[in-house]
Amino acid sequence: RYPGVEVHVTERADAEIEQDLIGRRVDIGVVLLPQRTFDTQALASDELVAVLPQGHPLAREKTVTVRDLARYPLVLTQAGSQDMVMRMFERAGVQPKVAHELSQVISILEFVARGNGVSVLASLSVPESRPGVVFRPITPRVARRVALACLDEKRLSPAARAFWEMARLAVPARA
Repeated sequence: RYPGVEVHVTERADAEIEQDLIGRRVDIGVVLLPQRTFDTQALASDELVAVLPQGHPLAREKTVTVRDLARYPLVLTQAGSQDMVMRMFERAGVQPKVAHELSQVISILEFVARGNGVSVLASLSVPESRPGVVFRPITPRVARRVALACLDEKRLSPAARAFWEMARLAVPARA
């Protein structure tokens, strides 16, 4: 719809995205809600899920507790949900056994499939299925809401405003 306009996507940790917005290095970013600093529009809701090797003892369970996950080596994500994952363990009063820290979901899934540990990822970031890996809900449930954010939607550049408005029309109001 907008010839000559390019959208550049860069994946960073949540705190870095927020700093990029504040520093005006990006016009629009994806952040976790709630947010007081930025104008936002909700995109989606999801929850953290356990990522387990297919033959793992916890893979037989319908849900996995945070305490159970803490008993096994953890492949920790360094992507956006790392802080959320660590707070989940903290709230449960357990310390995870972090064995590996990776930023790419595909690498995390491969490490888990090869039996190098278990992991916790946001459900929106995982495929429907992956050979050698199973996904299980975590109890207690840890949910998050993600949103587009900008410093001031009334002061967006024309290209950023067009993107903002296209997103508003594309996402259901209840996201």
